[in-house]
Amino acid sequence: MKTLLALLALASSSFAGGLLDPSDKAIDEFTIDVEGRYWFATLSGEIKADTSIFTGSHIDLVDELDFEEPVDPLIEGVLRARMKKIQIRAAYFQVSWDETTRLEKTIRFKDLVFSASTIVEANATVRFGALDAMFLIVDTGNSKEIGLEIGIGIGGRYLSFEGAIENALTGVDESISRTGIVPVVSVFASVAFLNCFRIDVEASGMKIPGFFPKIEGTFLDASIEARVYLVSFLYIAGGYRFILLDVEWDASADVEFETRLQGFFVGAGITF
Repeated sequence: MKTLLALLALASSSFAGGLLDPSDKAIDEFTIDVEGRYWFATLSGEIKADTSIFTGSHIDLVDELDFEEPVDPLIEGVLRARMKKIQIRAAYFQVSWDETTRLEKTIRFKDLVFSASTIVEANATVRFGALDAMFLIVDTGNSKEIGLEIGIGIGGRYLSFEGAIENALTGVDESISRTGIVPVVSVFASVAFLNCFRIDVEASGMKIPGFFPKIEGTFLDASIEARVYLVSFLYIAGGYRFILLDVEWDASADVEFETRLQGFFVGAGITF
């Protein structure tokens, strides 16, 4: 929150100092847009890991493993490139959790059973990459007054998960690792006005069918962002981001994810 207030104060001082000029280059006329985001993300949901013999427990990531705050700040990089009616969007982040907690109930994670009151060390790392190609079906007006863009397209999401639970007393542990590519259908809409402000809404998702290799279920990736331009090529931003992963990953053992990663973010970017 302090970071967000600082950014708003910077925007106010920029207006007062006369940095913004509605007659300057239109903010929706760019070829490259590079943005960095600080994401105040929270994790929720469950994970379940089976073997060919044993059925694992549904383990709550927050209530049972204390995965509330990531180890390091979650920084996401976003790149947009536009060529006439085609817009390419790429993004990447990595986030980790590492907690020591006392279990309140007995759980099974793959082959291992961890009894209630056992102290366990749990860790997980998620890597997420996005790539979309979208076509502008609506491109009307101009940001110096009001401009609207709407696009649709296709893309993919790279998902990587590594996790482990270890008995802190005996050192015996069990781990899982999954990596995959999920195809998505993407849409976005953008409204820019007064050559100073812009609001972007983006959403991508896929109901992954059972015949898709190794993974099936539902994936959703969405965000809304408001920008304030300090000058025509420099902006600060704030918004909300949401990722839903409700899938079954089938490899040497079945792994089920019913998870959500969501929260507010602040950021800054430059355009060329």
